[in-house]
Amino acid sequence: MNNTNNILVKEMGKLSIYITQSEKAAESSLLKKIKAKPLYREIIRAAKEDKIMAASAFNTHYGYSNHEKVQSKFAEGLDRHLALCIELIDSKSKLEAFCKSHVRLLAGKSIVFKPVEYWEIV
Repeated sequence: MNNTNNILVKEMGKLSIYITQSEKAAESSLLKKIKAKPLYREIIRAAKEDKIMAASAFNTHYGYSNHEKVQSKFAEGLDRHLALCIELIDSKSKLEAFCKSHVRLLAGKSIVFKPVEYWEIV
């Protein structure tokens, strides 16, 4: 951790997980599949339980995920096949542990890790 003119700098990581808005969390029974929550909510809930420092989901207006067809959002409504990005911020080791413990939620998803600097203004 560095201290530069009232800014504490700490090396962290950012995990970007790309899914579609329509994806649901995998469930075993038919009833649970019908009532399944959106996958992005389950990922963020799991991140909160694992004490990941920050988690956010971002909608897109135009794009694709996992080499699928390009989708776009027009004024007439939301396309549930548009890409959605979930970002998690924490140490690399905590993000790796999160991925290892949540294979059920993350298997087959496009996931990107980037080292980032976390700044705390003091």
